[in-house]
Amino acid sequence: MNRSILAGSVFLCALLGLVVTQERSKDCVRFCVPVPEVTSVVAICLPTTLPNCSDCRFFDNLCPEIKECNTIMSADGRCLLCPGEVCAYDQKAYMAGEEINSFDQQNKCTCKKDGKVECHPLTALIPGDICENLKP
Repeated sequence: MNRSILAGSVFLCALLGLVVTQERSKDCVRFCVPVPEVTSVVAICLPTTLPNCSDCRFFDNLCPEIKECNTIMSADGRCLLCPGEVCAYDQKAYMAGEEINSFDQQNKCTCKKDGKVECHPLTALIPGDICENLKP
């Protein structure tokens, strides 16, 4: 693997005691168990033809820059936000109800009151929309 590509945007997430490395390319990982939730990583997943399996592409979910305000901790405990802001997604802060463009530009997302970001496809997705290569 090319080290300059690897040195770019590399994502690490601890999954079941293993470490999975994911680049900001269109590489995906197949899960045939529930996709683990990791607070600093967003997974965009599509179901496969295999029962209970999904192909997932991962994106680093960095916190927004800290602003001068009476900061509060985000619901997931990883970012500092200003009062009224409840979601941290792709280096930006959002208020409940605000619409958000997803990392893959294939989904429309909404900031929920509990601080989670809920996404729905804009159109019917096919695996090539988010995945080009499947990592074992």
